[in-house]
Amino acid sequence: MYDERKQNLGPSHPQTALAEVYLALSRFPRVSRGSALAILGRLEVGYGRDHPVYALALSRLAWTAARDPEEELLLQREAVAILERTRPRSEMLFNARSNLAKVLLGRGDDERPPPDFDRGVSLFRRNVAERERAGLPGQNDRYWLAFNLVRRGDEASRPLARQTLADALRNAPNFYRPGDIEWLNLRGLDAMLRYREGQYSSADQRFAQLLRELDLAPNTSGWMLGLANDLRAMALLYRGIHALRNCRGSQANAFANAAARLADKPHAAISPVSVNEARVLQRAVRLGRLPPRPPLWFPADPRAVPAAVGVPACPAPTDAATVSAAHR
Repeated sequence: MYDERKQNLGPSHPQTALAEVYLALSRFPRVSRGSALAILGRLEVGYGRDHPVYALALSRLAWTAARDPEEELLLQREAVAILERTRPRSEMLFNARSNLAKVLLGRGDDERPPPDFDRGVSLFRRNVAERERAGLPGQNDRYWLAFNLVRRGDEASRPLARQTLADALRNAPNFYRPGDIEWLNLRGLDAMLRYREGQYSSADQRFAQLLRELDLAPNTSGWMLGLANDLRAMALLYRGIHALRNCRGSQANAFANAAARLADKPHAAISPVSVNEARVLQRAVRLGRLPPRPPLWFPADPRAVPAAVGVPACPAPTDAATVSAAHR
């Protein structure tokens, strides 16, 4: 589409710039700030800064057009404000509001203050309700709301996390195929939430099933492969923690080593956070003690931690037990 518009309309035409937005999104995250600003500049000349087309492009490119998270938040708020004036109750507004909510909730390991978290949660909940009143699907917002509530929510938000996740899982077959990263992430979130709820055996069973589903999922590359590897590492590490809690040190070590080896493959795509967590678990197994907190995106709420990190008093294995464990 971009090449066709560039040839027929010219490189400076706003419709060509609009096609560049979609091209940039397809190249995520390899888009420079300079190229994003140039695209937005051409759209501003062609449409004006108060036009909904410009606003939606601003929302979609703010992640790379901004100098830092604070500026990204300002740009997202500007985009939503424009669309609230020019396209109220439209899908364009709902999409921009979703992007704003994601920034409010933070990216990666960034932990924003509770007021921002609550605001992001409120925006997603509002979006789900308004999309569905307009006859539009709310699954994408429901997915991201569940994702953040499970990863970062505190104890008080757990019932909302469980309800949102149940709704997202119930609707998943209408939007994703088994093996899609969203489908797999929802399965992982369910296991994580069960762990937080103290259902350790049930969570471990679901993490085991998730690993089997990841083995069957279609091959991916680039940042999608990175997401799949991070999810695999998370499942391995939670399984390792569960094994260590239950005095199965050899099994815990095998899970930790498998997670660490994900970074050793050629062209490995995995986040440094996942690799670091694997090394933390490897050290914990060597010391025979649980790490100070559960792995990967576990909520910062300190009340959630003590129930999960009690150091077990494991009996020393007998020779027969050692031989038996080696053959399991």
